[in-house]
Amino acid sequence: MRIQQLKVCGFRGFNEEQPIDLSDPIAVFEGPNGSGKTSIGEGIEWLLYGKTLKRSKGDELSKREYDGSYRNIHFIGPGVPFVEAEVQDLDGKDRKIRRELNKDETSILQVDGKVVADLREFGINTMYDRPLILQHTLQDFIFMKPKGRYEVLSAMLGLEPLIAFRNALEAARTEFNKRLPQKVREAESQRTLLLGALRLEPVLIPVASLIEAGKLPAAKQHLEQVALGLVPPPADDLLSALKATKAAKERAQLDWGRYSGTIINVPAETSAIRQLAGLDVRIVTVRQHLADAAATTAPEQAPGREPDPQLRQFYQLGLHVLDAAHPANCPFCAADSLTPQRIGALRDAVAETPEGQSAIQKALAEVRAFKPALASQIAEVRRLVPNRAEDADIEKIRAIGGAAANAFLESNEALGAQLAKYGASFERLEESWKAVEAALSTGTIADGEDLARALAGYALAVRELPAALNAYAANYNLLDPTIRAGLASAADVKKLERVAQAVEKWKDLEIAQEYRAMDAGFQELVREARAFTESKQKQVLASRDAEIRGWYAMLNPVSDVAYDGINTSTDNLELLAKTYAKPMMAAPNLSTSQLNCIGLAVYLACATRKGTPFKTLIIDDPVQSMDDEHNEAFKKQVIEKLLKDG
Repeated sequence: MRIQQLKVCGFRGFNEEQPIDLSDPIAVFEGPNGSGKTSIGEGIEWLLYGKTLKRSKGDELSKREYDGSYRNIHFIGPGVPFVEAEVQDLDGKDRKIRRELNKDETSILQVDGKVVADLREFGINTMYDRPLILQHTLQDFIFMKPKGRYEVLSAMLGLEPLIAFRNALEAARTEFNKRLPQKVREAESQRTLLLGALRLEPVLIPVASLIEAGKLPAAKQHLEQVALGLVPPPADDLLSALKATKAAKERAQLDWGRYSGTIINVPAETSAIRQLAGLDVRIVTVRQHLADAAATTAPEQAPGREPDPQLRQFYQLGLHVLDAAHPANCPFCAADSLTPQRIGALRDAVAETPEGQSAIQKALAEVRAFKPALASQIAEVRRLVPNRAEDADIEKIRAIGGAAANAFLESNEALGAQLAKYGASFERLEESWKAVEAALSTGTIADGEDLARALAGYALAVRELPAALNAYAANYNLLDPTIRAGLASAADVKKLERVAQAVEKWKDLEIAQEYRAMDAGFQELVREARAFTESKQKQVLASRDAEIRGWYAMLNPVSDVAYDGINTSTDNLELLAKTYAKPMMAAPNLSTSQLNCIGLAVYLACATRKGTPFKTLIIDDPVQSMDDEHNEAFKKQVIEKLLKDG
């Protein structure tokens, strides 16, 4: 397409309609800053693409600041702002392209008076495949990020459809994973749970490994072999057979190991029995302190009565249970007969001597010290006692039958009886100990004989325990092989549960596997698209590289600093240079003039490439950043070659 004439009205620097003749081989526009030179290039850019790169970049910075910048601020009509071009198409036919600017900055595109959506019939597909070399776009290209430079140059070289295809694939894969059907999500979740469960069962670990390797048929075959080894034949419906076997095992399940007992070879050497001697010593000490307290306590005479120890205790009890709210009420006769004087006399009658009070406190301290010693001994007894078989499990053991089962159950019952006897003796000892402590706490001399008798009964029960414990442990060991062969463990039931779960949820594994295969295919397709795009880009760049070097050489006929090619990867493009044969990056190292030459060389090579739809090239202020030498080289060599090439 060659532009012959241009009309601009109300757009950018143009207010009234202005015709511009472009029919000659070369047209040069000269004028001061602000006279509208750049607006010509932007007018053609907006006509062809519906937007300008300068405005697109500005919108990214501040939409509010750039809003309304297409329309000339002084334009009042008539009509609407527009840009119109008379062109010759690829077949040499005269055509007319017109774009009108709406108030909301959208536009209406017309070709030969008919509204169209785009200019694809003219071969115009991408904004970067353009007949324009504008000063600000040159600078943007040089200093933009490598990824952005990659996208721009790819479009300039005609690779944008290929890039778009690759990007569409990547976006499709992302969207595919974001919009997975609920059934697939559930299958993925089940797969994760199943793999975790299978990894916990040693016999099923190979199944999990095969699933993770994507070998589902082999995994299923291995799983079925494991399942058939767990259920009785025939197993036409494997899942039903697994569930029935699991249910039967659950009914017969017994945590047998928790009932194990240990043989006590030397009962007298156990800590539980050795500590009894220490308890005996403490009781002897308690009784001695009680006797000392009784001997040193001197009761005073109550009015009109003989000093009698029992009477003194009687008075103590009465004073202890007095009602604080009604102190006149006698606790013995239930009459309102006590006066403050009587109560004072009773307190004098039961008063203790300092020696007696001290002896009672010593006895009380010794009695209280007995409690932790007893607690320590009880803890040692508990270490010896195993868990006895519970009622529900007793029925399972009885169902096995046989002499060993009967002997174990008898020893289990005998141990229970002995433990009951031990428990009763402990309660008796605890009651006696508490009674002594309570009496001493009120200043009363307690009877130590009862505490001694209670301890003797407790010690006897403890010494009788090892015989019952040994009988229980011996019978447990005799029954153990039979139990382990005849009853299911929790591990057996769990294994059946995991196998049944895998069989039941196998369809979820197949769905998840299918999804993963599709995703892997997507990944491979994206990888191939990336590789092909990169290969194609290198191929096209290689063919363009000689042209870029040629244009750069025209602009720099003699220079020790030169363009040295373009380095590309999947998503990046770096401009290379060399100085005195030493390579370096162009953007940070070359002068502005040299960088402008590289930008011009790249754009010229792309704009004049074989297959471009354009036969017109608009260049806006190409020598703005150049020194005189480069300026002259551009005018004398670049322009001459462009004219020569038509």
